[in-house]
Amino acid sequence: MTFSKINQSKFKIILGFVGLIFASLLLTYRLEDVPTGLSVDEASLGYNAILLSKNLRDQNGRFLPFFILTIRGQDWKQPVMAYSLAGLFKVIPPSQYSLRLGSVMVALISLGLVYLFVSRLLGSKIGFIAGLVFITIPIIMIQSHIAHENIMPLPFVLVWLISLLLYEKNKSWKYLVLASVSLGISFYSYRSMRLIVPVWSVLTVVYLVLSNYLLKPKNKINLNLIKPSLIFSLSILPFFIITPWLEFKYAGAVFNDRNANFKYYYDFFFTYLSNFDPSHLFVKGDTTIWHSTNRHGMFLLSTLPLFIVGCYQAIRRRGFWLFILLSFSTAPLLFGLVDSVHRFSRLLAIIPSFVALVSLGVNTLLNNKAKILSRITLLIIVILSIFNYYDFVNYYWYDYAEFSRASFCPDVHSSYKTLAKLSKQNKLTPYIESGIYEIDSEDAQFFEAAYFNKPLTRWRAEESLPPNSILMTQLEAQPHLKEINLNLPFYHLLINENQDLKIE
Repeated sequence: MTFSKINQSKFKIILGFVGLIFASLLLTYRLEDVPTGLSVDEASLGYNAILLSKNLRDQNGRFLPFFILTIRGQDWKQPVMAYSLAGLFKVIPPSQYSLRLGSVMVALISLGLVYLFVSRLLGSKIGFIAGLVFITIPIIMIQSHIAHENIMPLPFVLVWLISLLLYEKNKSWKYLVLASVSLGISFYSYRSMRLIVPVWSVLTVVYLVLSNYLLKPKNKINLNLIKPSLIFSLSILPFFIITPWLEFKYAGAVFNDRNANFKYYYDFFFTYLSNFDPSHLFVKGDTTIWHSTNRHGMFLLSTLPLFIVGCYQAIRRRGFWLFILLSFSTAPLLFGLVDSVHRFSRLLAIIPSFVALVSLGVNTLLNNKAKILSRITLLIIVILSIFNYYDFVNYYWYDYAEFSRASFCPDVHSSYKTLAKLSKQNKLTPYIESGIYEIDSEDAQFFEAAYFNKPLTRWRAEESLPPNSILMTQLEAQPHLKEINLNLPFYHLLINENQDLKIE
């Protein structure tokens, strides 16, 4: 290896490290504050992850369950996110911050895989640009700030694509096995993948057969030609075969007991095509406030021209690029079965394909014969992207926090955290008004498990507060109790009137 190559390698490592630090700071900024409060899905997922990290049982007492029944028996949580958080809580103490940090880590792992994927396709320079495109996708910021399962398929989809690309270049069957296993795991990472993975599995099998046949078009169909598709099919088959047993053991967890609900084939295609509606995909975003600002798209509007150029070039290049384009366009093919219209938070699996196509668009402009015109065009797009992204993050970090407040649970985090801190500092028994615990429900369960060593003792207004105790209540005043003036947003902390409190 020459000296210049060594310097280039060092530069890439330094640039990658700086990029990772930048991405980490970007995604963790105001992590606890935006959105304000936890959603019920975050709290229930975090609560069960804490229980699993402590005794390998969920809130229902099941030992290492495949799926976890939460929210008063109304929702099944998928295993990948739950056990990932359980592992994280073994290393980092559970809190609202570390709960959401789990999603940030998934985004950062995906960022590294995006670089590897696009670098293999277009070189390391375009790979760094792809990483920048990925980290500035609005829905990546939104999903990294909430502990929902929507973001979980990303690393597995990327490993699937990278493995297929490596097989394309090396023809080693181990990459087919890795691709199938990774895609199979993604089947249980998020509910929408139940509809996406079967489509992509068929697409992969067809691609492997056709690409192998086109290499030897004069050969008749034989075992050697279909062997790659057989290896992939047999490797991913167990993930599908196990579904009847899982559905029997965890009724409704796999398919949610949903039947096809479209009346005409028009309904099916309306739902499918709605997931490519550019007015929502690039401008309006997801229909739900949890996953969108309602004024910014899933992707930056400024990247639309690059995406169009990339799609055109993918068709021209064919081969694996056409496979990437098809993986993007076929992902929501079965969404018509569940009437999923403009729900882009269910489609994070298409982000790797989107980033690759945008990167191909960038590469095309950089290598266009009309270099001056292409560079000017690219410069304009870059400038527009900077303004586009700044407008998004500025709105998301500040205005969205207030705009979305009513849609999330109240921001009671500081009250529970302060109660835990003061009770430990002063060696007091923490009490909580029983009505609060019932109202906060999943939030209360999560904060209780995260910040307290023992279950909180319930208190009712007609009861007296024992000595050496501290009470969190909705009531401003009670006989023989005095309030600790800390200006907490929702609740009051009371202690006995003859009791002193140390606050650090």
